[in-house]
Amino acid sequence: MIANRISKDHRDYGGEPGWYDFLLTLGSYSQATLKLEELGVELMYKPGTSVAFCANVFRHGVGEWGEGDRLCYSFFNKSVVLDRFGKGDEGGWMKVSDLINLSR
Repeated sequence: MIANRISKDHRDYGGEPGWYDFLLTLGSYSQATLKLEELGVELMYKPGTSVAFCANVFRHGVGEWGEGDRLCYSFFNKSVVLDRFGKGDEGGWMKVSDLINLSR
């Protein structure tokens, strides 16, 4: 969890290579920008925004957001979690169908 902090461009190594990580931002601030350096994009990052991407592959960061509080939850997928559901040995890049199948 990140609270009221600028996040300099970085990669996160908490998740598995090739698997999606999720960011959820909340708070009373009115605007922020999520920068994905290698993709050359800056995304509007308002409260309630959720983003899924490979955070250990793509550098990302959030700069100043003006007034108000900003809270970011980051969720990383781990192979031990998929192992628990008998899905850990499949390897490769994560697909949307992988997430759907876990919920069944």
